[in-house]
Amino acid sequence: MPQRIICKRCGSSLYEGIELESPSDVIQRYNGTCPNCGNKLEFNYENIRIVPR
Repeated sequence: MPQRIICKRCGSSLYEGIELESPSDVIQRYNGTCPNCGNKLEFNYENIRIVPR
């Protein structure tokens, strides 16, 4: 099942792939900032959405 991590502010895709990747690793890859809109990236369990494809 694919995983997709997106910016909460602009909806830009930060990660898409079959392999599960830690949200913390994705945030670290972008130095804590969305490359599209400059939003500060943070991981919050309350913001996780799991939807069927």
